[in-house]
Amino acid sequence: MKAINLFFIVLITLVMLVPASDCQAKKKKDIFNLDETYSLDKDGTIFLTTEDADVKIVGSDRDDVHLVVRYEAYWSGVFLSSKYQEFEMDVTSENGDLHIREFGADHTITAGIVNHSDELYTIDLEVPMGASLRIRGDDDDYDISDIMGQINLSFEDGDARLTGCHGDAFEFDFEDGEVELRGGKGKLEAYCEDGAIIISEGDFSEMYAEVEDGDIDIATKLASDGNYEFRCEDGDIDFEVIAGGGEFRITYEDGHVRAS
Repeated sequence: MKAINLFFIVLITLVMLVPASDCQAKKKKDIFNLDETYSLDKDGTIFLTTEDADVKIVGSDRDDVHLVVRYEAYWSGVFLSSKYQEFEMDVTSENGDLHIREFGADHTITAGIVNHSDELYTIDLEVPMGASLRIRGDDDDYDISDIMGQINLSFEDGDARLTGCHGDAFEFDFEDGEVELRGGKGKLEAYCEDGAIIISEGDFSEMYAEVEDGDIDIATKLASDGNYEFRCEDGDIDFEVIAGGGEFRITYEDGHVRAS
């Protein structure tokens, strides 16, 4: 409490020392819009690095990539000292692949009061169905559909929903959130610290899923020569065999297991 009181005393003192014209409420904004088409090889990979975005990726019969980015940030308050860097997006083609990387805005208020802030950040991608995805995110949400290439998705905090994705290799690595995959075949690897891994309508020959504190819910066909392993330290495992037969291994410490 003393530290908080001291902060406000210092802040009020600074306000008193600054000319009145500099202490008036101010409004700032940062707006970025992109709507472009980019080339991609038939078996190319899209590399996407973002932070705090709502991302939608749809596979289609097109042979190029249509990218639409919309970013809007508004904030108001009394700013005595601030750091301001506008949002930017870098898009480059390299060896038949496409690299999309944001240079996130920096709206740091080092001295002052922010009384209102609002942000909108969306990314829409329409890509060839055969494209592969390699995605890195932080506090993003993903809606991915109709992708037939390999999918590698890594993020710290967020949710991902994948439907109609029938590639033969999936890899998920996330700290806090939920990944839901409907469909899929071939090989799947999934790691989660605190959240849930949900797989339905699968047809996998190799699966490895590990959760520290969360749940694993998987329904898949089994291959007789397949390899299936699931680990959970603190949570529940629900494993359903929807067709076929084979061996699988389940390891858990604190939680419940149901296999059918």
